Amino acid sequence: MILVKRCCFFTQNLCSLYQSSSLHNISSKCMLPNKFHFLRLSSSSVKQENEVGTFGDEDRHIKLIKIEIALIREKGGDAPDINLIKKRQWDELLKLETKTARRKYYKYLFSKEQTDLNRQLRKEERKQRLVLEPPHEEPHISYSLGRTTFLLRISKSTINTWRHNRLFRAVQFGEKLIFDCSYDEYMIRPEAITAAAQLTRTFSDNRKDGEPFDLHFCNVDFNSVTMKHLERQIPTMRNKEFPMNLHECSYLDLFPKEQLVYLTPHCNNDLTEFDPNKIYIVGAMVNKTNHEPLSFGKAKELNLKMARIPLDRYLHGTSYFKYLTLDQMVRILLDLKRTGKWEVALQHVPRTVP
Repeated sequence: MILVKRCCFFTQNLCSLYQSSSLHNISSKCMLPNKFHFLRLSSSSVKQENEVGTFGDEDRHIKLIKIEIALIREKGGDAPDINLIKKRQWDELLKLETKTARRKYYKYLFSKEQTDLNRQLRKEERKQRLVLEPPHEEPHISYSLGRTTFLLRISKSTINTWRHNRLFRAVQFGEKLIFDCSYDEYMIRPEAITAAAQLTRTFSDNRKDGEPFDLHFCNVDFNSVTMKHLERQIPTMRNKEFPMNLHECSYLDLFPKEQLVYLTPHCNNDLTEFDPNKIYIVGAMVNKTNHEPLSFGKAKELNLKMARIPLDRYLHGTSYFKYLTLDQMVRILLDLKRTGKWEVALQHVPRTVP
C-alpha cells in the first residue's frame, strides 16, 4: 500500500513538472536526438577506432616497404627512389604479398625511373643544343615566324583524325579481327600488364596500316587488370566516337559461328592463305608462365574451326621465337592480307641469336 502511494506521488510530481517547466514547449522530435546522442557517439567512436586500426596496419606496411627499398639501394640493387613512387604504384605494392613479387616490381619501377630520367636528360640536352646551334633549314622550307612557304605543317591531331577515318572505313568495308579478352584469370599480374601493352601496340600498328582490320575486343571485363591498364594507355577507348569496338559479350553473339576461325599454335591445321570471308580470333593472353593449350581447349569446347601460323613450314632451319606477341600477330596478318605471301608476312617473326 505504501509502494502504490509512492508511485502515485512520483507520477503526479512528473506531470506537474512537465506542465510548469520549459519541457512542455519542447517537441518530441527535439528530444530524440538528445536521447540517442550517446549511442551515436559510441558507434562513431567504434568506427573511427576501426578506421585508425586499418590505417595503422597500412602505414606499418608502407614503412616496411620503405625499409626494404632502402636496404636494396644500400647494397647497390635495383630499387626506385621512394620520393618518386606514385600513389597508384604504392597501391600496387601494397597488394603484393611475397618478397619475390615486390622485388620484381621494384626492378620494374627502377627501370621505368631510369628511362624517365634519361628521357629528361635528352630533352634538356636538346634544348641546350637548340639554343647554342639553331636548326639549319632550307631557305624554301621554313616554318618560323615571318617566313612563308607553300607547304603546310601537318599537326598530330590532323594525322590522328586521318588514321581514325581509316578505322571508320574499315568498320564498313574492312575484314574483321577478334581479340578474345577472357584469359585474365590464367595470367599473373605482370603478364596481364604486358598483354595490355601489346594490345595498345596492336591498336596503334593496325591504325597506321593503309588497309587496317576492323578490330573487335570481345569478352571484355572492364574491372580486369588487362582492361584497366589498357584504358590507362588509351583513356578515350570507351568514348562512343572513338573507333574501338569493345564488347562485354562473346563473339558468338556477334558473328556467325561458321565464319569464325580460332588462331592457336597448339592445333595441327596450318593456315595456308588469308580468307577474307573468315573472321579470325586471337587470344589476348601472355603466357610466360602458363604454357597450357588454353586457346585450343576453348576453341574445342566451343566447336570452332582452328588454324595456326605455319612457322615450321616457312622458317624451317632457322631459330625463331615460337610464341608470338599480339602486335606481331596483327602485323603478320596485315601483310598476309595485303600481299598473300607468307615469306613477306613472317618477316615480323623475331629470330633468336644462335
